[in-house]
Amino acid sequence: MSNRSVPPCLMLPLLCLLSASVATAQERYPATPDLVEIMFIQESSVRLVGGVLVDHSGLNATAGVEELLSLRPHEWERLSPAAEPDLDQLEIEGELATGLDLYNLNNAYILRFLAPQPDLWLVAADLEALPGIHLAMPVPLPQELPLPPPYTFLQGYLNPASSLPSAGVDAYAAWTYPGGNGSGVTVCDLEYDWNYNHQDVTQAVGSQINTNVVDPFAAYPYPSHRHGAAVIGELVSDANGWGTTGVCPGATLLTCGTYYGSSPLWNVAGAISLAAVVLQAGDVILLEQQWDYSGSANLGHYVPIEWWGSTSTPPNQNQSYNLVYAAIQSAVANGIHVVEAGGNGNRDTGALNWSAIRARSSSAPAARATRPTATACAWPSPATAPASTCRAGART
Repeated sequence: MSNRSVPPCLMLPLLCLLSASVATAQERYPATPDLVEIMFIQESSVRLVGGVLVDHSGLNATAGVEELLSLRPHEWERLSPAAEPDLDQLEIEGELATGLDLYNLNNAYILRFLAPQPDLWLVAADLEALPGIHLAMPVPLPQELPLPPPYTFLQGYLNPASSLPSAGVDAYAAWTYPGGNGSGVTVCDLEYDWNYNHQDVTQAVGSQINTNVVDPFAAYPYPSHRHGAAVIGELVSDANGWGTTGVCPGATLLTCGTYYGSSPLWNVAGAISLAAVVLQAGDVILLEQQWDYSGSANLGHYVPIEWWGSTSTPPNQNQSYNLVYAAIQSAVANGIHVVEAGGNGNRDTGALNWSAIRARSSSAPAARATRPTATACAWPSPATAPASTCRAGART
């Protein structure tokens, strides 16, 4: 929701704005050849009515879109599986709680072409050049799991911080306090897949809140469910006197797949928005996945997932205001704690330019409360790890 005036560029002749430079159309990362995610300008109110995009704001943010796509058969899908009224309420309550001008995630869409587009990046750049579109980027392919390091720890993370050689969070002390085992709190874990049949993580059964979730790496030597099971085991593996015990075994577990849909795509922002609608203030979203900042180079330089779409190649090396960040911001503004994997991705995040996002948030009195948390993590060997015995577990 925004009180800003209509951007002057909306008044310019449309034909003067349909330009895309080769530099902005370069392939920055591996992408799905027929999908583009679209972020209409914040001032708009774009809704999908009978398969047609309509801007109810009066700004005509959809101007030029269908003309540009007229020779390319396509269809539109909402980015988020959450209902429109729920996302409206998420924005309203978040703004009341923080004073921030939040992005309404109803303004975000997936453009699906009926055939692969060889010039998809150029099409996305042309769309982004339109005055009513803030961001148009090809939908990234789900990024492959990195190989795990040797498995060397057995729940050292439960130990006191002073313990050597395995310093932990002192869960044993936390469990002596009311609520210290996580009771009364729901944790929603976002990943590709989980093992829902692990006998030491009985909460996993029935925990999935999304629909049509699949694992894009199910046929790989290390499918995603092994990593997902290790992480939820760290969180809530049963306190049953055998096997392992989670850090917060009293918490309620939910899982929300990030690769989903009737025609599946990697849609982290949509999954975050669904989790935010389901959860309540005080609950937790854990984002296991990171973003490969090396882009098409595929070097495995992982940074927090809020850097969605940015790469180390100029001019895209700075953090941008993107849909994953907007979804995280909306969740945190509604009192939900968001924890991002970070700190173990072979990239010095302290050397990155976070200033664009900081500048956007710095004017709001509660802006500091809307920053997610990045945590250092390590991934166990999925072939040998019982549930929750890795030291950290969010994806590298």
